[in-house]
Amino acid sequence: MSLFDRIRSPLSAAGGDARTLLVASGPTIAAFVLVLLIAAQLASLAWRLYGSHAEPGDRVPVVAAAAAPAIDVAGIVNAHLFGIAAADPGAAPATASGNLVLAGTLAGRTPEQGWAILGPSQQAARVYATGATLPGGARLVAVYADRVILERAGRREYLSLPRLSGAARQAPDPFSTPPATAQLPPDGVREVLAQPPAAASEILRPQPVFAGGQLRGYRVYPGRNRQQFTRLGLLPGDLVTAVNGAPLEDPGRGLEALQGLAAGGMATLTVDRNGQVRQLTVDIASASQELMPEGAAEQMPQGEVAE
Repeated sequence: MSLFDRIRSPLSAAGGDARTLLVASGPTIAAFVLVLLIAAQLASLAWRLYGSHAEPGDRVPVVAAAAAPAIDVAGIVNAHLFGIAAADPGAAPATASGNLVLAGTLAGRTPEQGWAILGPSQQAARVYATGATLPGGARLVAVYADRVILERAGRREYLSLPRLSGAARQAPDPFSTPPATAQLPPDGVREVLAQPPAAASEILRPQPVFAGGQLRGYRVYPGRNRQQFTRLGLLPGDLVTAVNGAPLEDPGRGLEALQGLAAGGMATLTVDRNGQVRQLTVDIASASQELMPEGAAEQMPQGEVAE
């Protein structure tokens, strides 16, 4: 007897009992099979999500952020987006390129009202008012306490006073008592500073005289109004060494004192005339009563060095 027959025989014997058992157990078997199918689907889904063999198309692509381009700062600056700035017309002037030497200054109420002692050397220096043309073609346009501004071919330059050397260059003690201010000539100094520089030269033209490299005084000559000069009791070429007892050894102070004479008032001059020293009291007010026509100015030498 074959194996199939052995199995079929008991079932045939059972007859209807086997069919009844299958019908009764069918729902349970179906539920079990359904659970197995669901479990298989869940396992497949988990494998696809977390398994190492997941398909490339199922993964979310990660896009790397593109690096921002660097800003070309130099290129922006060189592009001059707002135009090119024009040169500042008030820029600081350059150092004077000529051979002039500044020996002294007298600043007025404004830089445009002042006088300066200038020349190719201290020994050949002359007194110039602002607006005057200097040797070499430059023009004096402004005078400050320590420097002057020149204009040469439309270009501004500055010329400073020489620096002091040795002990004179040492800084003063801030705790020491400041020296008393030197007594100035009459109140006419303030008046002459308020006037154009040419007003002083109407009466006299001072010429510095140096001895051994030091200022000795000022040799005076008539200005455009010769009678005013004559009424002062002065003669062309007189060497004035002091005003009201104050020596004229300092270029700035001496020039200030001489210009004060042209403003009015009384003053005592120490005059060296042909080697003879004398005191001369001058009355500026009376000397200014008569005027001479223009063009009578006495010619001055370019400079003088005392032997």
